[in-house]
Amino acid sequence: MVNIHGIICYWEYGPANQTWFLVESFPINDDGYCMTKPSTGGGDREEWLKWMNSKVYYKDGKWVDADQMNMDMDDYEYDDWKPIMGRAVTIWTMQHGTALLDIHPPEFPRWLSASFYEELRKLPNWASLLEKGYDLYFGTTNEVEKYINFKEK
Repeated sequence: MVNIHGIICYWEYGPANQTWFLVESFPINDDGYCMTKPSTGGGDREEWLKWMNSKVYYKDGKWVDADQMNMDMDDYEYDDWKPIMGRAVTIWTMQHGTALLDIHPPEFPRWLSASFYEELRKLPNWASLLEKGYDLYFGTTNEVEKYINFKEK
């Protein structure tokens, strides 16, 4: 028996029509590990971080994107994540319903605090505070039906 704990959805913002598009979804188990292999290539508990960020490395006072590197990664002093703008990740679980795991808007408004989106994720009404937030919320809920069959008694 397969025990699906939740569904993760990857979203990308389409600037032409200003809406969120579902790119991919996959189930996770009780420990948070991917049950199918997502496009980001792994099966980690927080595989979605690879969807939201690109890896950057620091050497000789410069940040270099991982895809632009032609040196051995061990030569670099430090690594970090750089946000990929216009992406979001949502999760659905039986216990909590739909939640926002992370979001990077198409561009960060200068007038919002740096922690705004971190705090937004914690709010129960996050979908009503984002433009097209209900597309993310209900799109995630609709995607669940591909994995879980709910029957009425």
